[in-house]
Amino acid sequence: MSNRNNNIIQKIFQSYLPQLKNKKLPLKDQKAITAITACRTPEMGYQYLSCPKGHEDKINSHSCRHRSCSICSNKGRHEWIESEKERLINCPHYHVVFTLPHEYINLWQYNRKWFTKTFFKACRDTLIELLEDDRYLGATPGILMTLHTWGRQMNMHPHIHCLVTAGGLSSDEWKATHNNYLLPIKVVKALFRGKMQAYIKQAYLEDMLRLPLNTSPHELNQMHRSLYKKEWSIRIQEQY
Repeated sequence: MSNRNNNIIQKIFQSYLPQLKNKKLPLKDQKAITAITACRTPEMGYQYLSCPKGHEDKINSHSCRHRSCSICSNKGRHEWIESEKERLINCPHYHVVFTLPHEYINLWQYNRKWFTKTFFKACRDTLIELLEDDRYLGATPGILMTLHTWGRQMNMHPHIHCLVTAGGLSSDEWKATHNNYLLPIKVVKALFRGKMQAYIKQAYLEDMLRLPLNTSPHELNQMHRSLYKKEWSIRIQEQY
């Protein structure tokens, strides 16, 4: 947003200030209105800068620095956008999200180290195995992965975000994906489910998992079998 547009917003607030002052508004809104209307005006004060050799004199009006002020927040907003852009992968990619079924949350909480390591392994192996298959891409992709254990509602919700390059290396040459398409979602879901289920069963048979309180081996086995019939949550989205 240009400085001109920012000043227009301030002028609108200044024009309606008498009406705004007569309204019963929360204190935070009153403070925001006062800051926006007074920003960089004599009401906020100023600094007078003078060159000792008489080259130039300058008056700098004080800013309100309120987060709601369009004049003050513009610079910070621009800096934030630029910093976020630097975090993005500088190549076409896809955003894939793998979610662990909520039925396994209790087992996760009792075996966090094992589950974290295995969850990453299942996601990585699923993507690489399918993308290296000649039926889909026939190349090895680049993958960035991060684990989130909580959802937006602050509930326990283990899921892994994967940024997957839209292509990969094949015989030292880059091979790109076609038609804005990474992988068939049903195939990804089936393979990931199979891998996680196999890893969990093998770990239990090798006595590597600690069962939650009040959960018997029979109950775990029933839950494990029932999750083969459930469609696991996986999303393939476009890049950020």
